[in-house]
Amino acid sequence: MNQSAKYASFSETGLDGPDQVLFTDADTTCNADGRVRIKLDNEFNLYQPVSIPGVLTRTAKLYPDHIALVSRPDINGKRTTYTFQEYESTVRIVAKAFLKLGLERYHSVCIIGFNSPEWFITELATIYAGGIATGIYTTNSPEACQYCAEHSRANIIVVENEKHLRKILQIKHNLSYLKVIVQYDGKPTEKDILSWGDLLDIGKRESENKLSYVLKTIGINECCSLVYTSGTVGNPKAVMVNHDNLLFGIRALLLVLRIKEKSEVIVSYLPLSHIAAQFNTFTGRLKELIITSGGENVASYNIEQAILSELSYLSNAIVIGDQRKYLIVLVTLKSNMNEETGAPLDTLASDVLKWAQSIGSSAKTVTEVINSRDEAIYGEIDKAIKRANMQAISNAQKVQKFEILPHDFSIPTGELGPTLKLKKNVVQKMYADLIDKIYSK
Repeated sequence: MNQSAKYASFSETGLDGPDQVLFTDADTTCNADGRVRIKLDNEFNLYQPVSIPGVLTRTAKLYPDHIALVSRPDINGKRTTYTFQEYESTVRIVAKAFLKLGLERYHSVCIIGFNSPEWFITELATIYAGGIATGIYTTNSPEACQYCAEHSRANIIVVENEKHLRKILQIKHNLSYLKVIVQYDGKPTEKDILSWGDLLDIGKRESENKLSYVLKTIGINECCSLVYTSGTVGNPKAVMVNHDNLLFGIRALLLVLRIKEKSEVIVSYLPLSHIAAQFNTFTGRLKELIITSGGENVASYNIEQAILSELSYLSNAIVIGDQRKYLIVLVTLKSNMNEETGAPLDTLASDVLKWAQSIGSSAKTVTEVINSRDEAIYGEIDKAIKRANMQAISNAQKVQKFEILPHDFSIPTGELGPTLKLKKNVVQKMYADLIDKIYSK
């Protein structure tokens, strides 16, 4: 191995993968098969560089029976659970299927669908197989889907359901690299579309030989994922991410949040098609400051999170108070969602409904809560805000009033962007009259 004080050393054979650094003298690249040098002079680079397959394989060996993934409930209320051993084994099966179906090196597998175990498995299987995992926003038009798939040279597209399948079928004839389409939820009704079960069957019939060889050739300084912008202005733009980029970001997050191994549960709700959707919302809102009319600087994010942590049946809290005498907060109750459009429904989510009944409320919809000024629910929200206020470092940081908004936030209703990032300014404009009314009381 070559030794360097500044950069990770290179593999001499190029067959030491997946945890190898392949030779290059470049620090940047725009090519799918390009490589970059890995710098070791950063405070978070205290670890030897490692690959995504390397991390998952080791984790599966260390904690084989520990729960790795739990899905959201299906229509029957059933959840699917994977241990780390099952997770890694399924990833290998799907990777073998992708290779059999013709996934070429440095070509992509595009994934379009809501967060699910199948999404994670597809992404990791693509990386195991030497491909480039590429998420597509569920809100993308067929034209935007076409651009992402053709630009990333997609050999395989994995869709969640018939709704997203229809988008791909509209533009399939324009996708010159496409070989296979897989639908992971439900049984496909269209000809030549593989189901998730079909995909697993193909992978189970394959030996480990080809996959093992591919893994030996993988370099952690090569692109393994493409992250596209939402394409709201012009064509979507792609960001190339390598193994080291991904793991560097994860390590930094673990240090900042002080997450302990085997003792934390993380809920995945931001779109997996946007890897940065979690660090931009978090860091962006952390920097938001409200300056009250008295000149006090208030970090609204901290207050909002304190309120939400006090009452888990609230889905959003937006603190208002810029150039005002005191702070108010607008909150939303968790409600059901239209699975076709993604728009919020008026009916309260099942856990909120149970909670409401437990505190003596008979309300079943957000409208009923607001129109009746439901004493039980309004009272519990008021108590939660008062508990959050106890953490305030000054009176100026305490919330004085609140109001429940008529529906939850979503992309179709305009409060959230394609990455589910809250458009705070849009919400304030939408409810400007309500805000003025609260302050005038």
